[in-house]
Amino acid sequence: MIHFIKINPLHLLLPILASSVFLSCKDDLTIATQPVPGSDDEVLVELPIELEDSEDGYALSADNTPTRATDNGSAMDVQLIPAAETRTGGINDPLMTAKTSTLGRIQVLQKMKNGSITSNVYTDIAPGKRATLKLNVTGTDECELIIFARGANTSDLATTNWTTFEVPQSVISGIATADQISNMPYLLHLKHVRVIKRDADASGTGTIQSTTGADVRLRLRRLAARLNVTWDYNVTGYELQQVSLQNYPTDYIVYPSETETTYPSVLAQFSTYIATDADFANKRISSWMPRNIRGTVNIMQPTHRGRKIAPVGSAFLRFVAVNKNDPRKKLTYRVYLGANATSDFNVHDNTNYTYHIAFKNHTEDIIQTDDRVEYQNGIPASENNNSFVSTANCFMVEPGGSFCFDPFTYEVDGATKTNDVLKGWCDNTAKGISYVKLIWQTKEQGDIGEPVMGYANSETDHSNIVDIQPVESGRDLNAAPATDKGQCRIYCRVSAGTTGGSGLIAAYGADGKILWSWHVWVTDYQPDATGDATVLEPENKRKLKFTFQVSQPQLPMMDRNLGAMAGYTKVPPSAEERFRAHGFFYEWGRKEPFPGSYSNRDITSIPLPSTTLTAPLAGILSLYKPDGISFKEFSINNRNGPVSYRTAIQNPLDIYKHKNANNQVYWLNDTERKANSYAYFRVWGTTKGIYDPCPAGWRVAQASEYYIFCAGGNTKTGNNPAIMNKTSYTTDKGFLFLFDNNKNTTWVALSGYYQGQNYRGIGEFVYYWTGTGAYKQNGIDISHYRITTNNQDLDASGYEHEALPLRCIQEKP
Repeated sequence: MIHFIKINPLHLLLPILASSVFLSCKDDLTIATQPVPGSDDEVLVELPIELEDSEDGYALSADNTPTRATDNGSAMDVQLIPAAETRTGGINDPLMTAKTSTLGRIQVLQKMKNGSITSNVYTDIAPGKRATLKLNVTGTDECELIIFARGANTSDLATTNWTTFEVPQSVISGIATADQISNMPYLLHLKHVRVIKRDADASGTGTIQSTTGADVRLRLRRLAARLNVTWDYNVTGYELQQVSLQNYPTDYIVYPSETETTYPSVLAQFSTYIATDADFANKRISSWMPRNIRGTVNIMQPTHRGRKIAPVGSAFLRFVAVNKNDPRKKLTYRVYLGANATSDFNVHDNTNYTYHIAFKNHTEDIIQTDDRVEYQNGIPASENNNSFVSTANCFMVEPGGSFCFDPFTYEVDGATKTNDVLKGWCDNTAKGISYVKLIWQTKEQGDIGEPVMGYANSETDHSNIVDIQPVESGRDLNAAPATDKGQCRIYCRVSAGTTGGSGLIAAYGADGKILWSWHVWVTDYQPDATGDATVLEPENKRKLKFTFQVSQPQLPMMDRNLGAMAGYTKVPPSAEERFRAHGFFYEWGRKEPFPGSYSNRDITSIPLPSTTLTAPLAGILSLYKPDGISFKEFSINNRNGPVSYRTAIQNPLDIYKHKNANNQVYWLNDTERKANSYAYFRVWGTTKGIYDPCPAGWRVAQASEYYIFCAGGNTKTGNNPAIMNKTSYTTDKGFLFLFDNNKNTTWVALSGYYQGQNYRGIGEFVYYWTGTGAYKQNGIDISHYRITTNNQDLDASGYEHEALPLRCIQEKP
């Protein structure tokens, strides 16, 4: 999940994982410890522990050229400058070469061939003395050594979690001057070494050797890389508006994966840094950088280092310039980090990356010859947009697509109805719809990738993404707001070239309050809402017909959760793909989506704060503002309730977790609960209601439409186990179900749900809301379909104020 931060650039913390590369080192640092007794199985190894010199990104280049400058088809020259030239070039950063004068605590983990791990900690460290390490003898066998100098503010490794150990961001963010470098952690991982007892030595001493027999010297590497960026921008007609550093991992994972060629996972938390006014004045950013290994791409020209070719998760600098005459028009430049070789997209530990970027004068046509530049014309979403669609609370649109709709209507069973609720509010309170805005959006891969709705023209102008126009020519909606169908249309256009996600657009009254909002599901998944059969191919048209019994036929259901980025008929091959199936969570009876679980960590429960969430939280899908960069804060827990539908719709990211002494666990107040709009909990019924969250042609699946999945003999449903299909097997964090006479399968993710003050059950179970409500007025006994690791059933004891995922089913054949 992304961690959006705005801090002094010298305090920017970014994680770097260690490398086992051995290079020469000028400064030896040795350690004194008390001798420890030896034994037949242990030896004392006395040797210096050194700190490796930092490398230059320039020095990693095979062709030894100091620049990525190209010909006139280039928008910019990107120079990667060697350390020897930085001072003469005006970049003086002592932190690039600073080394600690003391190592307060060193921990040594030794992993034997049989998998056993021993740990020893050495303290009272002083420079100039030798260190005596207590190690197990391996003989001719190999072992691994992990040597961790934790720094002044870091905890020790643990033998049970050393492969996932993380250094807190605050440890390195506080290293702003050279004398604070003692807080920097250092690491060395030796994968293939032997610990040998010295021949004819009865004192119990030994040595560390490589597999070739050479003695090993210990050279620890700084856990962080260092980034310095300077720039000159002088392009006729344009002014540089924003500089940001994007896609760097938030956490310092000390030990990299041995099984992955790229790391950390794209599901990890990533951060964004936006340059401050001081950065702009100095035309410079200086920061610590994370290790972010993304591999290489077979390209020769620097102009090809654009987002289409860059590996997913690559760190980059983003420069945004606006047209001086028309601020809606923008040029966006990307500089992907890496070594001087054009093909390299890796950021390594213990390495200095010093860039100077000189922007050349050019026109908008530069996008034809330089893939690193993108042009945004800022035209309204209403321009050249004649794709009128039926209105629902959720619109499905493919990346780069556009649509328009009448906000005062909605579709039920193919017929157009008037949204009398919205119409009534316009008549009585807000006086009509005056303008529209984008409330939030997601990125393609959690915290990385592009914002799926796009980058808004400005903080107040979102018209390039969502726009509103009167049907009557010459009408000013600010002076004469729309109050009924046929008076206006809302237009939406989403960003092209993404892999999909979601956003929320809203209509506002003149009072500045939301009147209604619509979920925009950006996806290439476009199943046909007609037809009465399973469709397996093509994948983007897939829908599944689950027949319980001949006397209870039902229509096809979507193959994925509402808002999910993917659906599967087989087990997803990776955690990244598995979490794309989680989708959004919903309070029962509301149409507004809430973020679902999203993380590759082994997190089963996420405690939530009682106040507004102002920063990303590990394990929950992050939402972003219309600028596509800033985290969208929201009240994720325990807002006062119960409330009216009007209040809930005005606050689409507030969730109402009211519970009083009478165990009334509902979010909707008694006045509206007794009104016809909510009588007998029929808002998500077999006839699609005004608050149904599904796209046009689809509605929330009812309890009976989950009968086929329930465990045999379930007394709550009275199902006949003899005619039910069974679960084929459980999988990692999900279930694979058989259907269609055991010929086909569908996969269900165990996404958990949002209960009380926690997201819980992630990877352990999933509860799906059904549209079947109970006949009680206290918010209890809502039907939901439950899947746990050992059972599937329908339960009628759900609390209305909890947030669960759901599935949509066709309204008609």
